[in-house]
Amino acid sequence: MNAWVKAECGIGVYLASAKEIERTNVVFFDDKKQTVPIYTKFDDGAGNKLWTLCEGLTSY
Repeated sequence: MNAWVKAECGIGVYLASAKEIERTNVVFFDDKKQTVPIYTKFDDGAGNKLWTLCEGLTSY
């Protein structure tokens, strides 16, 4: 396996096999470090507003 493949696939192999994160759910990882949970990045109200805006822009 060449170095590029090892570098690109390393995090995926780590996340698939690491025992210390076996029960981790709904989080992002950056270079094997857990980052901000996904639920803190999204606002349900904003999603609904965007949907309504898009409907208005595409209606005739």
